[in-house]
Amino acid sequence: MPRDYSILHSLQGTISPAAISTFQLILTHLYDLNDEVQKIPKTPQKISISDIEQQIQARKRINLSQFLGILAQPQNAAIPEVEALPSVNDPLSQDGGAVRMDGVLYVFDGDPEPGSWVPIISAGTIQDTRANRTNYPPANYDNFLYRETDAGSSLWYISDGVAWTYAFGRYKRTQAQIAAFTAGLGVNDTGLLLEITNYDHVLEWGGAALSWGYGNPAPSGMYCLFETAPTTQGWQICDGSTVDRLNADGTVTSVTVPDLSTPAYLKGGTAAAAVAAASGTAANTTATNQATVVAPHTVVERLDDAGAGVWVFDNQADADHASHNHTQDAHNHAPGTLELLNKQAILYYRR
Repeated sequence: MPRDYSILHSLQGTISPAAISTFQLILTHLYDLNDEVQKIPKTPQKISISDIEQQIQARKRINLSQFLGILAQPQNAAIPEVEALPSVNDPLSQDGGAVRMDGVLYVFDGDPEPGSWVPIISAGTIQDTRANRTNYPPANYDNFLYRETDAGSSLWYISDGVAWTYAFGRYKRTQAQIAAFTAGLGVNDTGLLLEITNYDHVLEWGGAALSWGYGNPAPSGMYCLFETAPTTQGWQICDGSTVDRLNADGTVTSVTVPDLSTPAYLKGGTAAAAVAAASGTAANTTATNQATVVAPHTVVERLDDAGAGVWVFDNQADADHASHNHTQDAHNHAPGTLELLNKQAILYYRR
């Protein structure tokens, strides 16, 4: 077959020079292929046209990105990104054609006519910031996991095809950041755990409000004895200071802890207000004689009903049994002067 490139001259001025150059490469490819076919012996050989074509392709790589079709639409060397799926009349809507929209791959299925775009989705993981989650429509990412990459976040969400819902993980925030963060939460965030770093508490979002969360180290408002000072946040030594205590809803309450610069024992009861203060004497007192008057009495023998003699008391006084006193030595001890065996520790209040 003679090599005829005259058709290229007729295209001058109608298509771009780059397209003409590409077309020339195609013609050359076809002529090379024909030449190789002509060299095939007439006797049967174990070689195919596809083998020859692969050999030629190994030497020449054809670039179709600048070639113009009959509608003057550029042919795509890569899958195009679109903002909306092309209509069935769009040149991209060819059977087997592919486009990408919102990070999802779509392939055009021409059967049945007029055809439709079919999403090619497989479960996977998306990693992006919390704010950027709105860029990923849940309908396009059914069964996908979304990991937030914000500092302090280990939150994971999962798409059910309708919404992104909280799956697991925690978000570290300070107490001052709670209100701004929860303002953006809703029912799809139910179960979300907030770790309040400056109080070392864990709060849980219930769909409408916060409460103490799973894995919370210890509730606020409790007292605890320590051998040495605790190293975690949220503990206040009982020195009379006024501090804030975190509540389950994320707010704080101001409290004044007791001053135990003078050591004291803990006293329990059914309610804090019902636990009365100690009423013991504040100082030692000297011994005093507490006199008790005893009525005069004598002992005489009487006969009982059976005629036997018994000794009984008689109120008749005599010189030996006149009225007299019995005394006892009574006194008090101030707090601290008598103690049981004890173990010393430092009392802290849980904020």
